[in-house]
Parts: sequence; C-alpha cells; structure tokens
Amino acid sequence: MKANKWEISHLISGILWILAGLAFILWQGQALLRLNNLVAWIIGLQGIFRILSQVIFDKNANGAKNRLFQLFVALGQVLVAFVMLSFPISSTYFLMRIIGIYQLLMGLVSFVTYCLMRMDHVPDRLKRLLFALVHLIFGLASLFLPIQDHNVLFWLGLYLVFIGLTYISDARKNLPNREQDQEIKRRFRFPVPIVFNLLEPNRLANKLNHFIRQEVEDELAFSSAYHDYMEENETGAVDSLQVLVQTSNAHLDLIGHLNIAYHGTVYSYGNHDVDSGHLFRAIGEGVLCKIDHQKSIEFELENGITIFEYDIELNQEQKEALEAKLAEIDDLLVPWAPETESQWDSFGGRLKRATDCAMYKFKSGQYKTYFVFGSNCVLFCDEIIGAIGLDQFLMVGVMTPGTYFDYFNNQYEKGSTRVINRRIYSTDLVKFTGLDKLKDR
Repeated sequence: MKANKWEISHLISGILWILAGLAFILWQGQALLRLNNLVAWIIGLQGIFRILSQVIFDKNANGAKNRLFQLFVALGQVLVAFVMLSFPISSTYFLMRIIGIYQLLMGLVSFVTYCLMRMDHVPDRLKRLLFALVHLIFGLASLFLPIQDHNVLFWLGLYLVFIGLTYISDARKNLPNREQDQEIKRRFRFPVPIVFNLLEPNRLANKLNHFIRQEVEDELAFSSAYHDYMEENETGAVDSLQVLVQTSNAHLDLIGHLNIAYHGTVYSYGNHDVDSGHLFRAIGEGVLCKIDHQKSIEFELENGITIFEYDIELNQEQKEALEAKLAEIDDLLVPWAPETESQWDSFGGRLKRATDCAMYKFKSGQYKTYFVFGSNCVLFCDEIIGAIGLDQFLMVGVMTPGTYFDYFNNQYEKGSTRVINRRIYSTDLVKFTGLDKLKDR
C-alpha cells in the first residue's frame, strides 16, 4: 500500500511537471503570464487565509509576538500578489532575470570547480568546463537579451519535461518484491532546482522538534517520529551502509551536511582545517574524519544537530565493491591533526577532542581541495555510494544534502527498495524519552 501511494504520487507529480514544461515550450510568454497569475492568486489566498486564521480562529494562540509576525507575513503575501497581478509584464521580466541569475551562478560555480580540479590535476574535468560555459552563455542571454529574442523559456520548459520524466521513471512500475530493486544500476536523473530542496532537512527537523515541544498538534506525525526513535534506533542492518543527513539552525548547518557510515565508522568530509580556508571558508584543504558511530551521534546531539539516518542494504558484491572503494580512498590519505589554537577552537577541533577521531588530508585527487559548491561532503559520499551501484543522482551541478535527503526519503517511503530503515536522532527526542545516552548499537 505504501509503495502504491508513493508511485501514484510520483506519477501525478511527473505528469504535472511535463504539462508545465510543454506549456513553456509551446506557448512561452503566454504560459509565463498565466503562471504569474496563478502564483499570484496562490500567494494572495494564502495571505488572506493567514490573516483570517490569526484574527478569527487563533487570536489567543502562540502569543502576541507570533500573531504580529504572522500578520506581517500575511500582509506581505497580499502585497506581493497585488503587485504581480497589477504588473504582470514586470513580474515576467523579473522572473526571467531570476532564471538568468540562477544560470549564471551555476556557471560560475562550475567554472570555479573546474579551476580547482585543474589545480589538483583531477582527470575528466573538461565536462565541468563545458557545463560552466553552457550555463554562463544562457545566463548572460537571459540577463541581457530582450525576452522575445531568445529561447530561455523553451529550455526551461525542456528542463521541466525532463524533471517530469524522472518522476514518472521512478513510478513506472509496481514493485511487488524487493528483488527487482536488487540489481546494480545507475541512471541519469534530473532533480528539481536546488532552491526547492536546499533547506528540506532543516525544515523537517524543525517540524519534528515542534511536534515534540507541542508547538503544533500532530499526533500522527509525532507518533511516527517517536516510533522511528524507539523501535529502530537501537539496531541497524549488519550488512548495510548508513547515509546520515545532518542539519541544525546554525549558519550553513541550515543547508545540512552528509556523512556515510560503515561497520560502526562514520566518514565525514569537510573543510575542517580553518587555517586553510578562503572566501569565507568556501574553499580550503579537504579533511576526512573517521569517527566512531556512537561517539559521532552523541557529539552531534550535544551540538544541537538533528540527524536523519538511512540504512542501505548490501549484497556480497556490493560489500566487496564498497570496501574496495574505501581502500582506494585510504591510499590517498595522510594523517593530520589540529595544531593551532584556531584549529582546536573550530568544529573540527572540538570533534577531535570529544570523539578522538582519526583525521586525514588528501595527497592528491578531487578532494584535496574542498569547495562548498563542488567537491563537498555530498560529492564525496556520492562517489562512495556510487561504488555499490545505487540508483542516485548522476548529474552535473550543485549537489546539496537536501537533494540527497529528498531522494533517500522518497526511496524509504516507496517501501520496496534497498533503503530499508530510517532513524531520526534529535536532542528533543532524547529529552522527551528521558534517554540521556543513546543505546549501544
């Protein structure tokens, strides 16, 4: 039943994405104007309902400050809707420029990634340069050419069609047994733009914490989260790879972080050497930490981090491929440890103190230099997961923890895949259950 609901939901979503894409391809400007009006009405109605909710239904709920904030947001929604409906041509022009800026940023990020790959002598980097040039060209065209003189809307429509095909491909067949998903496979996927799922882990973590603090009433959702913690937290599949999506409300932690774990060891890649950081630590020397799973979870909970952990079931062939990939990575590592005061005061230094983890830098390869929008924690984990042939994202562009979170959550909800377990680690869950220490795994 769960798999059927998942497939129907994705089938409908895929059809809607394709219809939207075809509308842009066939009618372009007219489709954009209609989309502008539709979005305006949705935003406006949301604002009106929010006002009614605060003034009539919830006037004594959540305190005066929260009511004032909600009213401010609602009035802002109504104002935005009014402007979009009153000046549709201007709204269309603005949306085109937003698309252009997005493409330009993707191009710049890919070009920086190419430069870093070239500096570290990473092979197969020309496709990254090609991707950068294509995005830069279309981005500049969207920003500086008149709307009627270029085909940005056509390419946007084509992109939406491919997103829809990805959804339909995921839902294309019923999976009555797990064996159909056991074969090793990797396909090209077209995810939605990163702005749609960038903060998805943080949003769900906050929602979970609100349930526990009884700031909203949703017994079913809380019951599910509580069940995940109490029933699944203490055990994981013996022959499995764990994927850990982490998030908190601190700065870039809103976007999240991605780790993997195997046989009780967490592999965490990041810019943990603060002294090597440039451009607000967006670039630096990559550091890999190998941490005891139990100590890692306890440290992250103490630092207010919420973790969503997924078990990926492995067969013998996949286990051997995974262990070969980890051995290949080990050959590139050189031991490293914090030395300066600033290094010890950083997150990496505190992690070293609390968990006594092993820390390494890379002698060569793509991960020698960390880049938050390129060779980041997600790309590192993706390469390792790719060794087992899991069907995930084979695309170029910015990969975020939110992208992976969306994929693994969908695979778990689907019910008949290799993603066999999901666990949630949360400080609020620990406090609520009265457990001051996680159970041994």
